[in-house]
Amino acid sequence: MAKALAFLLAGLVIFVGGSTLGVGMVLEAQDDRRVLAEGVRTTGVITKVEFYTDRRRHSYKDLTVYFLTEDRRVYGKRTLERYYDHVEGPESTVADQMHGEKRVVFYDRSDPGNSVIEGATQSFTVAYLVILLAAGFGAAFIRSGWVGLRRRQA
Repeated sequence: MAKALAFLLAGLVIFVGGSTLGVGMVLEAQDDRRVLAEGVRTTGVITKVEFYTDRRRHSYKDLTVYFLTEDRRVYGKRTLERYYDHVEGPESTVADQMHGEKRVVFYDRSDPGNSVIEGATQSFTVAYLVILLAAGFGAAFIRSGWVGLRRRQA
């Protein structure tokens, strides 16, 4: 019975937690699309390039892009891009080349901190995949727990 309850509880946590995360990602993607469609277009400049490798040994460039709003305020936006050293070259060379590079930035006029660097929007595909996986795995755990509880009662 304890095992069935554990499966039931784990399934609920996976289902609710994963679905909540996925819905948040969908809302973020929608907001990115809105800013791209309705926001103010400006040009930003890359001022900082850092590199790091994640647990799966994928390398990334962590870029900081600063841009100027219509009312002359400066805002910064960070974005990640994959880094392939065998294609792009050594980190120091890439950082030197990218420093000062221009990027198109869209920002919300009423909240300039809400900005999107062109080409770096949140993906709907990933968000929907998170929801589907959470629902699928959560439902499978819930079903296993439910079947286990029903067997105990019979």
